[in-house]
Parts: sequence; structure tokens; C-alpha cells
Amino acid sequence: MDKRKTVGSCISISNLLKGRQARGRPLSLLAVENKKRNTSKKESKPSNSIDSASGGYRFPLKQAVTSASLCLTGDTVAQLRHRWVRNKDTLSHSDDFKDVLSILFSEHDYIRALRMSSYGFLLYGPGSYAWYQFLDHIMHKQNVQNLMMKGQGGEATDAGLMVEILCQCVAHSTEETW
Repeated sequence: MDKRKTVGSCISISNLLKGRQARGRPLSLLAVENKKRNTSKKESKPSNSIDSASGGYRFPLKQAVTSASLCLTGDTVAQLRHRWVRNKDTLSHSDDFKDVLSILFSEHDYIRALRMSSYGFLLYGPGSYAWYQFLDHIMHKQNVQNLMMKGQGGEATDAGLMVEILCQCVAHSTEETW
């Protein structure tokens, strides 16, 4: 490291703490400008990155909750659409909105919805998070080529693996073969 930069940084910090000014501007503004300049380097940093000083594994709660809610929403939409198509004639003759809702939600499989959301919470969210953390570790530079490779890597491996795990979980929990 350049000695001049180190000494200048120390002086700036000590002057900043004393509230002095440099070049006609308060030093607090200089510190903000220097911070902006230093953060302009492009290196990929994953969202919710795990600090190595904390030690151990931290469960990716945000990704798990997001994945669980998306799986629950997708399963609910799939169930409602299935009943809508099956009961199209009955629903088209009904004028009351409450009747339509009662028909659509009368046979809702809450166990299936819970199973899908638990799959998203326990498997898909943390699994995808770990996969993209691994890709960020391998391809740490932010450029178009790495972005395209991460997208293709996710589609080629993560998506296929997660669909297979989903099929196996459903087959195991319902004792059906897919």
C-alpha cells in the first residue's frame, strides 16, 4: 500500500473527527466522496452474503420464505384453475360471487398446499441460494459473460435438479409414481 495514501487517510479521519475543513468543504463530504469512489469497483457480492467472521452456516431465511410463498401461490392457482375448468358450466350459471368462491374453495387440498410450501421453504429456497452462492464464488466478476453463464448454469443444473427433487418428494409423500 502506498504510504502517502495511508498517511492521508489517517489525517483525513483525524480531521474528520475534529470537524475541520479541507479545500473549503467539510471533511465529512470528502469522506462520502471517497467512499463513493472506492465502491465503484465492480465485484459480485451475493445478496445476504455470509460473513466469514460469523462462522458456521446461517439458514437463508429470506430466500426460504420467498420460495415457500411462491410455491404456495403457484399451487393455489393450479388448484383453482383445475376446479374452474372442471366446474365451468356450474360457475357460468351462478350470478353470486360468494357461490363461485364457495365452489372454487370447497375442495381445496390444504395438505397439498402445505406440502408445496414446505418444499419451497426447506428445499428449493436454501438449495437455490447455495447453488447461486457457489456460482458467485466461481464467477466473481460482474460482466455480461458471467451473467449469461450463471443463467445457463442455473437452467441446466439447478432447475432440473429441483424439479427432480420435487417429483421425488411428491411421489414419496403421496405414494404415487410420476
